[in-house]
Amino acid sequence: MLKYFIQFGLNEVNTLQVFRLLLLTWLVTKLISFKLWFQLYRVFPRITAVDFIDFEALAFVDVSLAFISFLCIAFSLYKINSKIILSFIFIEIVLCFFDVIRIQPLQFQMILLSFIYVLQPKKFNLNLLLLLSATYLFAGLCKFNLGFINVNWSYLFLEQTLGIQRSFTQIPIIKALGFIIPFLETLAGIVLLTKYRKIACIGLIVFHLATLVYISPFHLALNHAVWPWNLSMILLLFYFAKQRHLSFNQIHFKAFYQKIYLSFLFVFPILGFTNYYHPYAAFQLYQGKDTYLIMQSASNKLAAFHQEKYQKLMPENQGLYTSLCRQITFSEFNVPVASIPWLHKKIKQTVRSKMSFGETRFYSLPYPYRKVVQIVD
Repeated sequence: MLKYFIQFGLNEVNTLQVFRLLLLTWLVTKLISFKLWFQLYRVFPRITAVDFIDFEALAFVDVSLAFISFLCIAFSLYKINSKIILSFIFIEIVLCFFDVIRIQPLQFQMILLSFIYVLQPKKFNLNLLLLLSATYLFAGLCKFNLGFINVNWSYLFLEQTLGIQRSFTQIPIIKALGFIIPFLETLAGIVLLTKYRKIACIGLIVFHLATLVYISPFHLALNHAVWPWNLSMILLLFYFAKQRHLSFNQIHFKAFYQKIYLSFLFVFPILGFTNYYHPYAAFQLYQGKDTYLIMQSASNKLAAFHQEKYQKLMPENQGLYTSLCRQITFSEFNVPVASIPWLHKKIKQTVRSKMSFGETRFYSLPYPYRKVVQIVD
């Protein structure tokens, strides 16, 4: 990574080097979440996309494909070959069918970018800029809610990180200041597509640096898989801040695959505000109003993930261990569980059939996180 910082800062960088930076980021992130991709036997089972195939029984095939894809991506750092790229794109999609927990923001973005690189390598920078614009646009829009203000802004940032007293953070004007963050993020996503993109890039670089300061040392243990992504975004923004001659007239928007690409960036993410589209594919990041899935069981296997603060919310807790599902995936894989009803339903079904936890109860914990609701069959 240090090599790329120096290279992006001092030298002219071409499209191929930009793509390789993204591939490197992908590889590092896979290594950080190693067990999610390469572990045969896991505490948290594979949550398969379809029910008629027992992917857990095909764990060896899953891990073998993950290693093949990893090697293909690593090979692409040295030599770009369209057939190799298409091969690992296909394998990565199959791997997400093996376990839908693998559908993380970077995973979705890299599959999309790798495919568009094969189709339009010379226009890759422009397509990448479109993806960055969509990322910040929708990541900003999804934060216009009280969950972001009360949880991320007032509690996590002002109280937990800065140590400000709660009596001060609950002042209406102080809470309202939190809306400046999604406003600026949304605005930056739009400005990235204009001649003033340098201003947006500088502002977003500051935003990512602040994010890195925030998660280290305070929340580094919670999700350090976001470090490579944040670092690469800083490099990309620095790169685009220096580009003065990017013109979207160069892109043939009439091409069918270009329309599909734009739909994934700016049309389908609108569905992210419903429960019918994956939030990570809709660029919904740190929105603050996720609904959490809670597991409760007497099994000692859950003891390692027990969380006392959620135990207190349970209607019954005598002799039982309680944990958020996302706490288990963070501990084992360094990735979260997306807040989607259909995914929570599949997790409940899979855990009961694949994990030897004995009798397991499931609860949902919606914002404002004061009362749990038991999920019954």
